Amino acid sequence: MFARRAAGGHHRSCRAGTDARTVQAILSAPAFLSGLTDEAVARLRDSALQALHPKEVEEIAQLEAAEKVARQAVKHAQDRIAKRAEMRQDADGVWRHTSEATPHHSESAAT
Repeated sequence: MFARRAAGGHHRSCRAGTDARTVQAILSAPAFLSGLTDEAVARLRDSALQALHPKEVEEIAQLEAAEKVARQAVKHAQDRIAKRAEMRQDADGVWRHTSEATPHHSESAAT
């Protein structure tokens, strides 16, 4: 529920979740036009998505959780392989053997 200043300066309340036209107008316009903050518009968008597409929202949440687990597994495997191969990834993104020195680039060489 949010308050909106109507013509004449008084406030009126709208149930954003029950008025599809109001929700659509708010979500299709810049946040400042509705008088809501960007965060409030984001919450309204999330609520509208949940109300209109609950199964899809749940599926997206499950997929995002699975992606996080997969990324962690890849990172763990990468760390184990690097340790076994005695490799490290330097700040420049290059993989080097742990016995190999990290090259030092001078600023003048870059220009």
